[in-house]
Amino acid sequence: MLINLYNGKPVSEFQDHYATIAQIIETQKRLQQQTNGHEINAEALFELFCQKIDNIVGTVKEKL
Repeated sequence: MLINLYNGKPVSEFQDHYATIAQIIETQKRLQQQTNGHEINAEALFELFCQKIDNIVGTVKEKL
């Protein structure tokens, strides 16, 4: 998705990917609630995004 945005492709071309990310966040939210008894907070959500972006950038680097 980052590559698509960088290349100026319209969001509609990868809209399904955003839905997948929303599902992952919802799953993480539920797991956090089950594990710790409370919902995911802003800091944990930020860390999740950072981790996912690091994974994406790492994959792109490997493919270049």
